[in-house]
Amino acid sequence: MIDKKLLLIFIKAIVLYTIWYVVYHLWLVPGGKFDPWMNESVAYGGWLLVRAFGYDGCIDGTDICVNIVSTVKVSTGCNGFEIYCIFAGFIIIFGGRFWDTVIYIFLGVVVLYFSNILRVGLLAIDHYERLDMFTFNHKFTYVVMIYSIVFVLWYVWVVKFSNKKNVIN
Repeated sequence: MIDKKLLLIFIKAIVLYTIWYVVYHLWLVPGGKFDPWMNESVAYGGWLLVRAFGYDGCIDGTDICVNIVSTVKVSTGCNGFEIYCIFAGFIIIFGGRFWDTVIYIFLGVVVLYFSNILRVGLLAIDHYERLDMFTFNHKFTYVVMIYSIVFVLWYVWVVKFSNKKNVIN
C-alpha cells in the first residue's frame, strides 16, 4: 500500500511543477524581460566580485571580462532561477508555519543568489587565470558547491522547521 504522506508529497510536487511551468514558460518567457534581467543581474554581481578581487573587469550586458579578456557569459541556464524554484518547491512541499516558510524561502533564495554570483565571478577569474581548469570547475566544482548549499538549506528546513520531519521512516 502506498503511504498517504508520500503520495501527498508527490501530488504537491506535481502541482507545484505545473504552476512553475505555466508561470515561467507561458508568462515570464514570452514576456521576454525576466531572463535577460536575471542574466544581467548575475553578470553584474559577478563583475563586481571580479573587481573586488582586484582584477580590472569590464561588463557588456551579460559578458564579463577580466583584464580585457572575455571570460564568461551569463545565460538563462546560469542565472540560478531554476535552482531557486526547486529550492522553494521543496520547502513548500515539506511545509511549515506560513511565515517561517515565506521568510526561509526568501533568505534561502538570497543565499543562493549570492552563491551564484560568487560562482560566476570565480568562473570568470578561473577562465582568465587557469583556462585549463575552467571546464572542470564549471561542470563540477561550482555545481557541487551550489547543490551542497541547497541540500544544507533543505536539511536545516526539514530538521528545524518542517511539519513533516518524519515522513520517511
